[in-house]
Amino acid sequence: MANKKRCDIQGLGGVCLTFSDGYKLTLRNVRYVPDLNHNLMSCAALEEEGLEGRCGKGIMKIMKGSLTVFKAERRRNLYMCTVDYDILAASVTDFDKTSLWHKRLGHISQKGLELLQKEGVLIDRIEKLKFCDECVMGKQHKVQFPVSQNPNPVSSSCILDYVHADVWGPSNISTHGGNKYFLSIIDNFSRKIFVFLIKYKSDVFENFRKWKILVENQTGKKLKVLRTHNGLELCNQSFSNLCDECGIKRHKTNPYTPQQNGVAERMNRTLLEKVRCMLISSGLPKSFWGETLVTAAYLINRSPSVPLNGKIPESVWTGHTVDISSLRVFGCSAFVHQSVDKLAPRSQKCVFIGYPDGIKGYRLWLRSQPGFKVLISKDVIFNENEMPCLNNSQDKNNDNLDITFNKVEDNQQGEENEEELGTEFPENTNSEGLDDYLLARDRNRRKPRIPARYNVFHIALNIEPNEPSSVEEALKYENSKNWLSAMAEEMKSLKDNNTWVLVPKPKSCSVVDCKWIFKIKEEDTSKRFKRDL
Repeated sequence: MANKKRCDIQGLGGVCLTFSDGYKLTLRNVRYVPDLNHNLMSCAALEEEGLEGRCGKGIMKIMKGSLTVFKAERRRNLYMCTVDYDILAASVTDFDKTSLWHKRLGHISQKGLELLQKEGVLIDRIEKLKFCDECVMGKQHKVQFPVSQNPNPVSSSCILDYVHADVWGPSNISTHGGNKYFLSIIDNFSRKIFVFLIKYKSDVFENFRKWKILVENQTGKKLKVLRTHNGLELCNQSFSNLCDECGIKRHKTNPYTPQQNGVAERMNRTLLEKVRCMLISSGLPKSFWGETLVTAAYLINRSPSVPLNGKIPESVWTGHTVDISSLRVFGCSAFVHQSVDKLAPRSQKCVFIGYPDGIKGYRLWLRSQPGFKVLISKDVIFNENEMPCLNNSQDKNNDNLDITFNKVEDNQQGEENEEELGTEFPENTNSEGLDDYLLARDRNRRKPRIPARYNVFHIALNIEPNEPSSVEEALKYENSKNWLSAMAEEMKSLKDNNTWVLVPKPKSCSVVDCKWIFKIKEEDTSKRFKRDL
């Protein structure tokens, strides 16, 4: 919009316009936008329906061939008309549903949504995604080099056969828990990812040991091969002793060659791309990157994966179909039920910040209270169209977080190009497809401003024709006396010249209708009101 704000389209349907002369025009694919104060009509859309606009002497005529459909009067460089309208049918647009699921799943790609629908996980109709600013700002990267074939590809026939691990950090902004690093562990067979927020690199081993005990106990499988880089946090004596005791084979990278641990490195890139998109779209401070990261991993595990040919990691890991009906847009407004005294409000407004592990509910940030207080509840009502932190996202931390990842050359080792279909770059946003969105730079010049007396939304509708097209319309004008006088003069002229005789209507004949035609003739010093019957 002109005020740099967005207005949501909440419906799509048809509208029947009825003009003052009784002519009806049906418009299709009309967008319902409650936040707009005035109705707008697109001349380009009218042209697609075979209508033509002709302007002259302050009047715009919308023509269909030689027929004038309606007229619009020019007022302060804008054309306006007055019509009555009936809504024929309206429904929530599929574009809104597609965009909503795109955000719920952490800015998943078009292909990912289509695969979820194909698998029956997503039942809503999926339309083509619109251009997403947050996806571009969070996921844009350099043009990829051709991928060469890896002579020794990693293979696994069961979960925990082969596991990749990596450590990211430090971040220059700590989470609310004081964490600056995270450990990511990826199962090669299912591509399920586990993330752990940690304060120090020395905490990596203990988190890995606890994870190993947990997953082996849950699945009944044993970890066989562990692939990591050569950093001390993953290649120390404690790790060596654990692997020797449990019979875990180690695969390590050469120094300064992170591309040899490509699965973990690329998964970190996928995670951080989602984190950027979700922070940008929610407006949350970047100190929430830990909460966002854990939520991003949760969503990746429930999104189609490229190495799995579109299968979902969580389904492969557990053997059960995933349910995504409980997903909500990260960072949206949430109202949690509270039981206090009888006269107090029954709900408290919060911000949705993720899904708790092992609990059927939602993590909610009590923004109104000092500090970082989080509630977990299942009694929540969401407003997914409202991001309460967007207006206050310009805090001092927002420009300081350096979310980066180790560079992985795309022409090395032949690892899969993307770990998860949710990270696919938005359609038509590569270097050759941005022509529709980029503008050539012009010379610096003063920016023209619309005069304050103009209403910027008055573009197409709310028009009162200068020349009436019916008797009813002529009687509504301020100069109705002039039109009545002109009609009386015309009737007197017809009577004086004996142009008609009143006779009974023959039963076998049809009566030809007649109509008043009103014109204003501009003369040297005045206007002449002409009429013809």
